[in-house]
This record gives sequence, structure tokens and C-alpha cells, in this order.
Amino acid sequence: MSMNKRYAYSLNGTDWRNNFATRKEARQAALDAVKNEIDPPREIYVGQIVPADPQATGHGRYVVREINRRADAAGVGEYLNALKLEQVEELDREIANVVVHWLLKHHLEPTNYTVNAISEYPVPMPLAVKSPPGNEVTELGQSREIETLQ
Repeated sequence: MSMNKRYAYSLNGTDWRNNFATRKEARQAALDAVKNEIDPPREIYVGQIVPADPQATGHGRYVVREINRRADAAGVGEYLNALKLEQVEELDREIANVVVHWLLKHHLEPTNYTVNAISEYPVPMPLAVKSPPGNEVTELGQSREIETLQ
């Protein structure tokens, strides 16, 4: 419903965490999230959020039809019979704007979305992996006792 593009990221390509202003912000958030993973993925995904259609458009004809029906029932007669296509399209746009504004005002807009334009990025390997003392290989082919840490 908003005209601003929003982005989401996923660590597995299925579960999306959303609401970033740029693709770059979403990617950085994903890379930060990977740091907290026990078994980090090899790639992350970033995509554009496409909100669900609130179905606010296409109501102009129905409003005109209902006005004519009620006017006829009240004895006024159908008076909106000679409308031009442009007039109905304008009414439709105006109704859609009012409906969308009302949905947003009352926080009733659809909350589901799809993710499109998905990009895949490799996760950089950590620079170094630290091993606890006494847990290193000194020479290949030789065994060495490892001290137990308490």
C-alpha cells in the first residue's frame, strides 16, 4: 500500500525478516544475524517486499450501480446513467484513495506479503577460528595428550 520499496532478508530462503529501507540495509542485517547462528548458512537472501493487495480498487461501478438502485427505490429515478468511462475511472481512483487511507489510519491493512527480486549473497568466512589451548595439532601423524580444562 505504500509506494516506498521495502526489503527483507532470509537466512534459509524461506523465512523472511523484513522492513528495511534498502537492499544494502537488509543484507547488512542478515550478515549481522549470521554472526549469532550456531551453524551459519553459506549464503543469505535479500528480496523486495510486495505487500498484499488490499482490494481497494475497482469499486466505482458498484457504487454508481448502488446509488442508482437506491435512487430508483426512493422514486428519484436512476440519474447516473450517462457517465463517461473517465468519470467512472476517476471515481474508482478516489474511492481507492479513501479506502487505503482509512485502512492505514485504523491499522487494518493486510499484513501478509510476498518477496520478489531475490538476490543471493555468499556469507564471508570468519577471519580466524580460535581453538582453546591444548587443542592444536603440533605435528601430523603424532598423538599428544590434551590437558583437560576445568
